[in-house]
Amino acid sequence: MDEYISGRIVNMPQNILNSYNKTKRAGSHAEVNALNEALLARKGANIDEFMIHVISTKGLGPSIPRAGIPMPRCQHCEYITNGSNYYPEVLKYGK
Repeated sequence: MDEYISGRIVNMPQNILNSYNKTKRAGSHAEVNALNEALLARKGANIDEFMIHVISTKGLGPSIPRAGIPMPRCQHCEYITNGSNYYPEVLKYGK
């Protein structure tokens, strides 16, 4: 695992770690795995050189009724991928 990613997981504040429980563990979502692979493939790259697009793979309720819809990151992923570019952050705020 890339040092940046593992460091963010290990040093995640308890309040963020406890704020989300719809996952196997912090760092298990696709956007973290993809960013980790990209950082490993491009040694020496900075986190802000990467753009993250999060798209649903299935319907998740009224706000994300089917696969293929852009969606916000969970609290864990937002913390772990902090510093990268993310599209579409506006979904998080409902704008």
